[in-house]
Amino acid sequence: MEGVAIIALIATFLPFLVSLGGRGGVWKFLSFLFCCFSIAGAASIVGIGGGILAWIVAWVFTAVAASARRNEERFAKLERRLLAEQEAAVAASPVERLIRQQEFRQRFVTPRQILALVLVFGLAATLILLGVSSDQTTISSKHDAAAENAGGAGVNVHSDPSVTNASIAGKANKSLEAVIIAQTDGGAFPAIVGVTNLPDDTKLMIGLRRKEASYFAEAKVVVGGGQFKSERFTALGRPLPPGNYKLEITMPLASTQTSAVQDIIGKDGERLTGKLVERSPLGIILNSVTAIKVGGTPSRSADEAVRRDNDAAMEKWRRESCQYIAQLSAGGRTLAECMAKMSQKN
Repeated sequence: MEGVAIIALIATFLPFLVSLGGRGGVWKFLSFLFCCFSIAGAASIVGIGGGILAWIVAWVFTAVAASARRNEERFAKLERRLLAEQEAAVAASPVERLIRQQEFRQRFVTPRQILALVLVFGLAATLILLGVSSDQTTISSKHDAAAENAGGAGVNVHSDPSVTNASIAGKANKSLEAVIIAQTDGGAFPAIVGVTNLPDDTKLMIGLRRKEASYFAEAKVVVGGGQFKSERFTALGRPLPPGNYKLEITMPLASTQTSAVQDIIGKDGERLTGKLVERSPLGIILNSVTAIKVGGTPSRSADEAVRRDNDAAMEKWRRESCQYIAQLSAGGRTLAECMAKMSQKN
């Protein structure tokens, strides 16, 4: 009888072990039976009060273990879901796709890939040659037959190359959804680097502006290999004041681009599509406006110093311009009148 009681007392802690081994209604039912059995056995050794106390202790351990296990599973599910959403967002981003395309272009080709390319191009060249020769044979035979049939009636039969030219030109009439992505390369003398799907030799204009410092500067770039990089921006030779800047990248009118670029975007840019396309009074242009950060924390003293330098440079330019105008105009506008007029305009 004592052995049975000891075994029953040990079984008081079986719910804790059961809670670690599985889940569901079956395990809960078995835990309930173990607890009922343990109360009866413990009562024979330490009394009814001791048996109930042992039962309560066992179920406290069971509740703590079950709670910890549920929290761990909930955290694992949440972590897996967040990782899946992050990967999906990154994969769907147009920036990521464009960067992957650029990385793919810069990878080295393995010997196996070279061999596969050679085999593919060789097979393609063979099929093209066979197709051209068969087409020429068919065309010549049809031409001869038509000439024989029309010879008696005095009809001249000739081929019209305009049909072929029209079909080739039709393939080039494809739209291009323009994408321009740019950022700074860091530092107090930043350069603007970016990627785009515009054709090589496309001319772009980059403008950088900070209103708090009355700063504005421009630079011209040319696209090459789907990339571009500007010269370094400075504040009259000194570092740019830190803070947020407005970055504006513009593609001028298509008429200012090279003929090779116009063949892709259209003579007037009519093949360009997307959010960057803007229609100005003079024609179609591309305009991309984003916000970038240069340096660290914005500084009011740095902004004021750049503003003073810019105002001094502007004042010097006004004075020199007005002096030149006064020299050209005999008895016309005076220097003071010119300075006052230009100050009102600016």
